[in-house]
This record gives sequence, structure tokens and C-alpha cells, in this order.
Amino acid sequence: MQVTLVGMPCLLHPNHCGICHNFQQVALLLCSSSFMQRGMENGHPKNPLKLKYFRHQPDLGLPTYATRFQRPLQSVKSVWLERDVHMKYSAMGFEIFGAPEVFSKMELDLPQPNASQVVAKVEASSVNFADVMARQGKYPIPGPPYIPGLDFVGRVVKAGSAIGEPLVGKRVLGFSDTGSYATEVLANIDLLFEIPDEISATAAAACPLLLGTTYALLHRGGGLKPGDSLVIHAAGGGIGLTAIQMAKQLGAGSIIGLVSSASKADAVLEHGATHVVVTGETPGYPETVKNTHPEGVNFILNSVAGSTIQQDLEILQPGGQITVFGMASGEPGIARSDQLHHSSRTISGFSFGQLRRTDPKAAHRIMELALPFFINGTVRFDRVTEYSLFDVARAHKDLESRTTVGKLVLIV
Repeated sequence: MQVTLVGMPCLLHPNHCGICHNFQQVALLLCSSSFMQRGMENGHPKNPLKLKYFRHQPDLGLPTYATRFQRPLQSVKSVWLERDVHMKYSAMGFEIFGAPEVFSKMELDLPQPNASQVVAKVEASSVNFADVMARQGKYPIPGPPYIPGLDFVGRVVKAGSAIGEPLVGKRVLGFSDTGSYATEVLANIDLLFEIPDEISATAAAACPLLLGTTYALLHRGGGLKPGDSLVIHAAGGGIGLTAIQMAKQLGAGSIIGLVSSASKADAVLEHGATHVVVTGETPGYPETVKNTHPEGVNFILNSVAGSTIQQDLEILQPGGQITVFGMASGEPGIARSDQLHHSSRTISGFSFGQLRRTDPKAAHRIMELALPFFINGTVRFDRVTEYSLFDVARAHKDLESRTTVGKLVLIV
């Protein structure tokens, strides 16, 4: 498909339109009926259809094309414009809601990255409980069909514009715009962070959502203060172990980890908890907590909800805070307003996924503040179970069984 370029280059960067992709008053003569309706004023000599000048059109693939110009567009007489050839990739997804067995291997076309995206080859992807709930139809998703996966580690292989070019070839961890249970992903450049090669793929894949969520949770409202007492539900999971380590670094006075079975207690204590309560053996955990903290606790992180909200309120001090960030029980938690305002207590909700979708720059700032905890070794991701990408059904079964400790990752 031959293209003739005439007119003026970008008015802001006359020597390199690839910098800002502002195609002001640049006319393209396209010998392709699929592009004719985009058009410009003077049709191709062999096609009298009238076309118009246009500005940057991401769907035409122009950013990739424009970054190749190293001279003013006036000097370009005739070139070849590449078609938007989609990259083939493999992924594990589902076409119906159901048990882990609904997963199947899919061969798909990866869309071209837009100006704010890059393509990354995935080394490993994390498995989150939100993925389980999505597969069960209990989490809002645009499907099925659907490819789960929120965060990953990999290497950038292609940029959608000059903005992302510095990342090409770099090893990164972060969040994907397409499901990360895959060999390749599209990702927003604001949500990728360069990391050294010596960091293991397992630890790096475990990191993004755990670290960003935990940092945000512990800084909600007034934030965790030195000397505060903290209760963490599902303390043996990924968020739980991360929160224990970070809270300890922030100066928490006591950290009480709630776990479903005694097999998780050792890991919780090893990572810095001062107390462990096995809820599978002690369903009435508020009484156990009151034995060591008769005055109650300042801060509670709840990823379970359901009946646990009422139990949490039994041990929450006046002025204390419950932050809910999940619903592993499958049931919402319910509280009355008079349980809160008389004692100046608060219950708030948080989703890092919602934040990164609606305000990626805010999510970026949180990650910049949180990543040093990982890079300097303050927070370790040393309880990680590895699975093959194509063995994701087993990973989901294990996560749902509530017998796993720490994080699960898929190795590509």
C-alpha cells in the first residue's frame, strides 16, 4: 500500500513528528479503499474520492510509522505504510463461568499498542483471588470470553509511540491492560516499573498488586501510626504476609494475624506478626483478641467481609478504622451506622484495581512509594508457589482450597 506525504510536518516538532504525533495539516494519499473514508482533500489520481486533512489517528497505526522519520516530512516523497499486523499470542482464558476446568488455551491476536501502551513479553504472572471470583462470575469483567490476570513481570518488546520507546528492551513489573495469563500483554506505560535482571521472576511477579494494595491500605485515612495495633484477616495469604512486613517497618505496636488453619501460623509469625489466631479452630476470634488486647485494636484489614464485619466491630477501638478490600467469603459485610458515629469509627473500602483503571497516575505514585520496600528487601516475597501458565486450573483449585501460603504465580 503506497503512501505519498505532502503538506507540513508537526508544528511543534518540525524535525521529528514521532515525538508528539501531532499530525497537523499532513495529507496522506492512500491507495486502499479501507482508508478512503478517512481521506483528504485531493483524491488519488486513480480514485476521485474526496478526502480530508486529519489529525493524529491512533487506529491507523501512525505512531509506529511516524517514529521512523528522522527528517521533515516535506522531504519524504513516497514511503510504505505498514498495515496493523496483530501479534499472535497464547493465553489461558474461559468462555463460560464455572469451576477451574473452564480454562482453556486460546490463540489470539494482540491489538496494536496505542500511544500510551507498550507490548511486553511475559515471564511470569501473578494469580489473585479477584481472578477466581471473575471466573466464578462474582467479579465485574467485560466477558466472558475473558483472559484473567492483573499483574506480571516481563520485558518490553514494542512501543506504541515515542513516549514508550525508552522502555523497549527493559525488564519491567507492573499491571497489564490485557489479561496477564498470557505470553504477551499490552500495558500502560504509567503502570510499568523497571527492575534489575537479578530479581527473580517469581518474586517480581508476586510483587505489583500485593505491594501497591498493601501500601495504600496502611495509609488510608489517617494511616497506621507507630504503636498502633493491627488485625489482618487471611494473614497467611499474599496481602497478609506483605502487610505484616510493611506494618512492622511502619512501627506497628502489635500485629495480630488471623489464619484459617494452623499450617499457616509459622509463616505469619516468621514474617513479623506478634500474635496468631487460627479462626478454623477458634471461630469466635474477637474473644481471643480481647484476651491480649482488652482495649481493642486501632486498625483492621479485612479481605473476607460477610459476618466478619460484625466480629471486627467487637474489637475495634473508638476512632479505629476497618478497611475492606475483598469478599473472599462470597458475602458482603453489613454494619449499622449507629455502630460507627457514636464511637467515631470508620469502615472504608479500597480497590487498587479501580484506582489504576480510573487514575493510573495516582496508582503510579503509590507504586513509586511502595517499591523501595521490595527493592531494599524490607518486604520479601519468599512464600511463592509456582505453576506453569498452562496449569492455571490447578493453581485456581489450590487457591480456592485456602490451603496455600503466600502468593501463587504462573511461569510462562
